[in-house]
Amino acid sequence: MKKVICLALHLVVLLNLYAEKAPDALILKTYKLKNGLTVYLNHDATANSVMGMVVVKGGSKRDPADATGIAHYFEHIMFKGTTQLGTTDYPAEKVYLDSIAAQYELLGQTKDDKKRLEIQLKINDLSVKASEYAIPNEFDKLIKKIGGDHLNAFTSQNQIAYMNSFPANEMEKWLDIYSQRFQEPVFRLFQSELETIYEEKNMYADDMTTPLFEDFMKELFAGTPYGDQTTLGTAEHLKNPSLKKMEEYYHTYYVPNNMALILCGNFDEQTTPELIEQKFGVLESKPLPEQKKFELTPFKGRVQSKHRLLPIRVGLIGFHTVPVNHPDYNALEVCQSVLSNYSTGLLDQLVDDNKLMAAEIESMSYDDLGSSMLLYVPKLVGQSLSNAEKLVMAQIDSVKAGHFNDSLLKAVKLEMIRRNQQRLEDSRYRAYYIGDVFVNGENWDDKVFYADKIDAITKEDVVAVANKYFGDNYLVFQSRMGFPKKDKVKKPPYKPVKPSNTEKHSEYFDQIANMPSLPSEPHFITEGEDFVKGKLNDEVEYYYVNNPINKVFSLRFSYNVGTIEEGKLSMMSYALGYCGAKDISYTDFKKKMQELGSDYYFYANDNKLTAYVTGLETNVTETMKLMNQLLSNPVLDEKQKDRMVKEMKVEKKFDRKDVSYQSDALKDYALYGLKSPELLDPSLKEVKKTEVDEIISMLNKVLKRSMDLHYVGTIGEDQFVKQAKENLSCLNHLEGKSEFLARKINTNNENVIYFLNNKKAVQSHINITIVGEDNKLENTVPVRLFNSYFGGDMSSIVFQEIREYRSLAYGARGSFRLPFDRTQPGYFTGWMTTQADKTNEAVDTYIGLINDMPQYPNRMDDVKSNLIMSVNNNRPSFRYISNSASYWKYLNTNTDPQKDLVKGYESASFDDVEKLYEHEIKGRKMIINIVGDKRKINLDELRKIGKVIEVKTSDIFN
Repeated sequence: MKKVICLALHLVVLLNLYAEKAPDALILKTYKLKNGLTVYLNHDATANSVMGMVVVKGGSKRDPADATGIAHYFEHIMFKGTTQLGTTDYPAEKVYLDSIAAQYELLGQTKDDKKRLEIQLKINDLSVKASEYAIPNEFDKLIKKIGGDHLNAFTSQNQIAYMNSFPANEMEKWLDIYSQRFQEPVFRLFQSELETIYEEKNMYADDMTTPLFEDFMKELFAGTPYGDQTTLGTAEHLKNPSLKKMEEYYHTYYVPNNMALILCGNFDEQTTPELIEQKFGVLESKPLPEQKKFELTPFKGRVQSKHRLLPIRVGLIGFHTVPVNHPDYNALEVCQSVLSNYSTGLLDQLVDDNKLMAAEIESMSYDDLGSSMLLYVPKLVGQSLSNAEKLVMAQIDSVKAGHFNDSLLKAVKLEMIRRNQQRLEDSRYRAYYIGDVFVNGENWDDKVFYADKIDAITKEDVVAVANKYFGDNYLVFQSRMGFPKKDKVKKPPYKPVKPSNTEKHSEYFDQIANMPSLPSEPHFITEGEDFVKGKLNDEVEYYYVNNPINKVFSLRFSYNVGTIEEGKLSMMSYALGYCGAKDISYTDFKKKMQELGSDYYFYANDNKLTAYVTGLETNVTETMKLMNQLLSNPVLDEKQKDRMVKEMKVEKKFDRKDVSYQSDALKDYALYGLKSPELLDPSLKEVKKTEVDEIISMLNKVLKRSMDLHYVGTIGEDQFVKQAKENLSCLNHLEGKSEFLARKINTNNENVIYFLNNKKAVQSHINITIVGEDNKLENTVPVRLFNSYFGGDMSSIVFQEIREYRSLAYGARGSFRLPFDRTQPGYFTGWMTTQADKTNEAVDTYIGLINDMPQYPNRMDDVKSNLIMSVNNNRPSFRYISNSASYWKYLNTNTDPQKDLVKGYESASFDDVEKLYEHEIKGRKMIINIVGDKRKINLDELRKIGKVIEVKTSDIFN
């Protein structure tokens, strides 16, 4: 009888989550234009703007084998404009561009280093001349002109996508710009973009996991482009790019019958289809090449390979499985979740029982091929990779034998359904999901009614796919401790390609700018309309937000205590993730949460300790009761504490070898000295020495602090308050205090350069900080204007001067910040990563921009216009509205601060930016932090800038 009741309850949950009819926000209209372009229209009245995306069935798997990286490289070129956009005189410019293309073909055929250098210098000279006609970043400027934001693109193995969000009232302009973009792209500023791609390749070379997975893919997908090629391409191919082959790639795959236009958001359903036909109907279709069919060579038995790629030992096991559109794919996903769901899967049990450090399995599947990757980490001491492998394979054998219970299967399916619903709820991210549907040949209804598909999968189905795909033939990829050799490229002796037309506009730009816009108003967050708030008691303020999309709730406990006040809070938040409660063990707690379709995690920052819970609203009462047990009486046993220490050891070992993490720690050390968060964070030795009772005592103290309680759901404010009062006794008898603190920044009387030597680093990570004088709320408008103008996006001063003109970095930015704690000064922070041998030049260039900021007053109208028009683009989705509203009190306001900012933008001028710059930045002493390879950097030159202090990792980490 009990099983029958459980099954009935399970069915009720699914029926409550999904009706026969899809929610209005998830309805997708699909059709094709006469030229074959696939159009996806997802009208969502709950959205604040539109996410527009164009997807091409291309990707690196279609790169020529002798010219890898072309698809990705061309993605970058697509930001350079067209025959009409980005140029003052295309016919004159074309003469030089054709010569450059011819020289690149010659370069690819030349092996002699001396002759290659001669050709490269000739290309450089031609590029400098061609730049006299180029208008840099005009595409980005035009997108900003219409209020666009989140401009981006990506290339994967099987697709290339271009996207940005924009106001719905600018639909016609956006469609015109994107249609123009795909009609006649021009390969301008090619040389500087090539150098930028080198920097991107260097960036990934410094990411420790990239070589691991690239080498694994080489063996798992051997004989196919998924294994034999990488998206970025080989260094050799990047050194010899062929514009001819790139142009062939464009003409072959960038055709409407191989592309999709995706629009998600609150657009006009009546007028948009006609506009799409007008703008995109002009693209000409072409016959597509026959899609190559790739076949994987089956492994014969257990195939093993050994490597040394990471600072810890890691094993990967690869099985050939199925593509994402295969009938077995969903059952295989359920099977993998039974094995690993970061909670109660069979592999997760190995970690919980302290038999392994980590173990998980995931799909690596595409539109034509597929695989499953099982990753495992043996215990740091006393366990071999082979022994760890036996343990994980035994769990696979358990699934194949059906040795898992029905409750685990039900819980896993419920969790998968909830996660799918959450992925679909934000219109901006929904567009990516729709793009995958197009590329993989899937059905949208299968995404919307995912619950039906998953719930229909039986235990017999799971056992069948486990036996079918997790057989005796597989790859075992073992990485022992070590570091791979990295490709390194020398800095070329090129002159900067700095266009002289930075402030000019093309005729096309003016044409779009002068088109009329439909009326539109900023949509501010409004109390009573977008959220309601109240008091549960004197120390708990609550926020309630209605969920307009699904029946998935989120509950956020936001305690008013952070790592600034309590240095050991990071350890405590970590420990909470391993706690059970007074009457329920850690393992049983996780199991019960998963059976309810709920998930939870904890994190701490400078001012908040947060417990975040999400789940099915049908089970909100039981979920609240469970969380109340944990937050009222957390219990940490010795077994889980030991596991926590071991996992922290692995993380710390990884972090301290990671260049990005070292850079953040060095910056904090330079700014805060011995009060740096990395130095206040308890060391592994301190964590080990801290008794369980002491950890619980500290937790009980911080869990008694006042808080904000955030709920997003559909039960209504009154019902939420009733549920919270009845089920969350942990909210009673809390202590007050909620001021917002900022770390005290060290002041410096001279320029100081902190340098950390990392001889393994390909790139240097550079931070520049300048401490200002004031932190006034009235400076907010000038700060926002300055940040957008100086270092905020692709058309900012920093991005153009550092990346676009000189190719000194892949990423470069800069901004002025005003801490909520008004007792602390505002400060400027700049960041960039660059190839080690470009470090000195990059630093000098950035300092030059700080000391003598380029003056372009005529840009201010566009900066102001974009900030006003992008209010709706940057408005948080319903899931995060209350989070934004809860911070208003630190700005001394009860209404959306964007209202006052918009008024401020309208009346501001370039003088406001100049005054902020002159008063807070120019002429002040700098703190410069560099992590890089000392052998490639001239420290004597750096000493001309300021005092150089060399530090060790032991100085910046506790």
